[in-house]
Amino acid sequence: MFIKTSGFKRLIASAYNGSGLHVANDGEGLILHGLMWSMWIRSGHLPKKSLGDLIAMTGELPERNQAFVATKKEFQWEAIAAYPDNAMKMAESCNAEMDPTRVLMVSTTFVRLLQNDEAGLMAIDEAFYRLIDAGAVEEGEDTPKGPIVKLSEGHGFNYDVGVCWYNDDMAISFCYGETNQVEKEMALLEGHHIARTSEII
Repeated sequence: MFIKTSGFKRLIASAYNGSGLHVANDGEGLILHGLMWSMWIRSGHLPKKSLGDLIAMTGELPERNQAFVATKKEFQWEAIAAYPDNAMKMAESCNAEMDPTRVLMVSTTFVRLLQNDEAGLMAIDEAFYRLIDAGAVEEGEDTPKGPIVKLSEGHGFNYDVGVCWYNDDMAISFCYGETNQVEKEMALLEGHHIARTSEII
């Protein structure tokens, strides 16, 4: 898994304590998603520590073709049909690599700017970006590909897919972090090549 166990726990806990942690089993792997992210992990490839953290929150795991949403206050079964696209399918549909550049600070929000020479700039929450850790992959696991996105006809970003990373055993997709204010700041940078540095702008 190319996310550290501590990062995985923070991610699912945020969903569980917020709008809800959705968990499904599509027969090949587990689908997990929160408000701004979606993850797919092949069956048997979730590390024991992370599996324990997940069960500690939800109380159980769905069987094949089962799904549920869990929060701190309630637990509710859902129809598996509510999960037509998992993060792996999203990642496999991507057709453009993004170059991570600088961090943009807007008010109290930090976003990571990603650039594609053909499509331009987009941004995701810096906290999401920092969850990705290629060094966390286990022996025999491939290095993740990403960040990648799907460009629709006309070279616009496909906002339904988001920004993805994936390997053979796992995929994760994050929603774009472009609030109105972030979009205004990015508009000033559009058309310029943004160097990758540790500086915050």
